[in-house]
Amino acid sequence: PFFEVLRQAGLLSSTRPAVRGAGSDWFDRMQAFTRKPLTGDELDIADFMRLLVEPLMHHEHTQRSWVDRAKSMLGQDLSLPVDGAAVAARLHVSPQTFRKRFAALTGMTPTRYRAGRRIEASKTLLRQTEMTHRQIAVSLGFYDEYYFANRFKAATGQTAGEYRRAGRI
Repeated sequence: PFFEVLRQAGLLSSTRPAVRGAGSDWFDRMQAFTRKPLTGDELDIADFMRLLVEPLMHHEHTQRSWVDRAKSMLGQDLSLPVDGAAVAARLHVSPQTFRKRFAALTGMTPTRYRAGRRIEASKTLLRQTEMTHRQIAVSLGFYDEYYFANRFKAATGQTAGEYRRAGRI
């Protein structure tokens, strides 16, 4: 009877008995269902549904916490090279697991994430300082100003000079 009530409420389907990565729509519908005034057997059903959701919420929180810690470590001191193995060790996983899990949770590799952070930091420096392109490149750990210019244009579609001028208009 529990599952039949869930099926009738649109929370379960025999064609899709398990949904991975369900969005907030499912959770919103689940919350709305549990907020309805319930009596009798419906209270038992609501308690059962809460039990079903608790592990999912704990897992989501754990994954968010893990990826937030990883992002924080990758975002530190952009002028220095990052040691992926050291970051993985601090997160208590192997380097391969770190790369795979980070990519699965964020949609990008740790290297790409860090490169994006460097570009975002360079945008801020271009808008808010008078630093030369060379100084920005050095401060953010780019090999040289030419490599910085190449990476910046590839990421933004503009040269650093164009970006700086557009930000000042």
